[in-house]
Amino acid sequence: MFDVGQTLLHLRDLRRSEYVYCHSEVEYLGAGLVFRLLRITRPILVGQTIWLFAEWPKHPRWLQRLMRFALGRVDLFVANAKPNAEAGRALVPRGQHRYVPFGVSTVFAAGPEVETLDQVPRLLSVGNDRARDWRTLEAAHRILGGPSLRIASNKNVMSGDAAVETRPTTTVTELVALYRAAEVTVVSVSPNLHASGITTLLELAAAGGAAVATRAGGLDEYFTDDEVVFVSPSDPEALATAISALLDDPVERRERSERLAAAFHDRQYTTAAYWRRVTEALEQLPSRFRDA
Repeated sequence: MFDVGQTLLHLRDLRRSEYVYCHSEVEYLGAGLVFRLLRITRPILVGQTIWLFAEWPKHPRWLQRLMRFALGRVDLFVANAKPNAEAGRALVPRGQHRYVPFGVSTVFAAGPEVETLDQVPRLLSVGNDRARDWRTLEAAHRILGGPSLRIASNKNVMSGDAAVETRPTTTVTELVALYRAAEVTVVSVSPNLHASGITTLLELAAAGGAAVATRAGGLDEYFTDDEVVFVSPSDPEALATAISALLDDPVERRERSERLAAAFHDRQYTTAAYWRRVTEALEQLPSRFRDA
């Protein structure tokens, strides 16, 4: 929960820095705890939150008190989903919270040359996140009559279905080829706060393809209903209906793919744009943080 060891190991370098960006709660809780105990007021500490705010009620009171102590040293909380930013404001009202849309590498949009696939699946689902809703996807797949489905994941899911191939991709070019070849990419997730599935949607938008996704976690803050077909959580029938409609309409698939790609470029969902937005958020911090 607290990566104190890494903070202490790199403490000299951290104290010389102007900003420290922590990619997860484990990192910023550890840094926040050490900084507060040692009364280190610089550098500015930035924490990206994924799970902490959603799972807060699960932790014992003593741990919550210790985490609140560490959270008091985080200067800027970054969330890639609006629900997570809102949860952070409620839990740490004195903190500075910013919703910063995520971004992916432009390598997913680069050129027409992609890896040749041995088998081209009609459906594709990508991801390892614990909020992936494989049960609903499996039920929808049965309703559809079992079209070919590739699950690019290290999770052992739907492995007993002959129409399903479950294994992780080994290269970026393989993943891009799958995005471009599959008729529909499905992002089925459970209710969450951290935009589970957003990496898949952004990569697909860059590479090119049509998507059906669960309306959960703030995914619909990134894309509109004209760009992604959104369905309610935990509803296999709705998911199957949405997938079937796209499978039966190649024109609609092409148009949605084009709109999704345009949204990716127009809204600048790239890694470079992400760091630019984080920098802008830092510049907007009250002067008491920057002058500490």
